[in-house]
Amino acid sequence: MPSSVHTSRQPALPGLPEVLAAAVRCGNGAEAASDSQARYASAARHAGSGHWEQALAELIEIVRRDRAFNNDAARRTMLAIFALRGEDEPLVVRYRRMLANALF
Repeated sequence: MPSSVHTSRQPALPGLPEVLAAAVRCGNGAEAASDSQARYASAARHAGSGHWEQALAELIEIVRRDRAFNNDAARRTMLAIFALRGEDEPLVVRYRRMLANALF
């Protein structure tokens, strides 16, 4: 039996890697079933608005509390933001250090 597929177009999010664009489309925190889902949705909204520090703050909390969430999505998303912003940016340097400390 064929399933119904929602085919409406999602808004374009220029400059965001697909991992972030998918997270922005995932829904809002009020609909989230867990703290990690709520934080991830919040991070996606912040990233979609260009509020990188707020996004990274939410993501690092997920890594610290629930590393395995969504197949390591928080860590992977942080790496995508680092690549997008540039490795030499002070915000990236600071959060890369925090990520390393959280992982090891």
